Amino acid sequence: MLTCTNCKAPLGENDRFCANCGQSVQFENTKRGNKSVKLIIAFFISTLVFLMISNFVYAESDDLTTEIIIESIFIGITLGFSFTDWREIAPLYKFRNLNWKGLGYGIALPIASVAFVYFVISNLNIWLFDQDPSIMESYDSYDRPFFWAFVFICLVAPIFEELAFRGFLYNQIRAIASVRTTIIATGFMFALIHLSLFSIVWILPFGIALGFMRHKFKTLWWGMLAHFLHNFGVLLIDYYEYYGKLPFWIPPF
Repeated sequence: MLTCTNCKAPLGENDRFCANCGQSVQFENTKRGNKSVKLIIAFFISTLVFLMISNFVYAESDDLTTEIIIESIFIGITLGFSFTDWREIAPLYKFRNLNWKGLGYGIALPIASVAFVYFVISNLNIWLFDQDPSIMESYDSYDRPFFWAFVFICLVAPIFEELAFRGFLYNQIRAIASVRTTIIATGFMFALIHLSLFSIVWILPFGIALGFMRHKFKTLWWGMLAHFLHNFGVLLIDYYEYYGKLPFWIPPF
């Protein structure tokens, strides 16, 4: 919901002036747009610097402590930017927009994406590079590898990536661009942070689909569900192929 920056009164989409204080909505839009451009640039630069530093750190050390520190920094960056626009982000966590149709999207999307990754991307990796990289390779040296993979891949990623890209970034780009441009732009930046030119084949459309769900249902819950189910499905398949068994038979994890 748009609000007047002068008196904080709610603004309608077709209002030209604030009914409470009389300030021009055009001025409001310009002011909001300028702020959004600055925040988008700051977010992009911060994310880029974070990715460069984290890649360097991972190259030097890949232990659990390093992973926790890197993930904590990402969470901190996401929360820091999100709090600048929390008034607009908070409604995306309300339960009033949840419905069965959104649940259907939240389940159907990861089923399709997991199948695509498993049957198409994995085979393309083998065909082009004679190998299919395993997620569990990065966690195999940890105590309880599945537990930590689940925490970082299935919990941290869906919760905070959705907040960052379909919450904060979506709102900022939407303030200066159309819905279509916003969905594509957030999907592209979402794919970009994964630093894999080959994986962009599926990450970009997956990100665009998540952006569409955020627009259609005005909530982050279904996007988080789809993101979680996708990551969890891929993780289970990868674990089974890496260890030859399912993690549920390994106490604890």
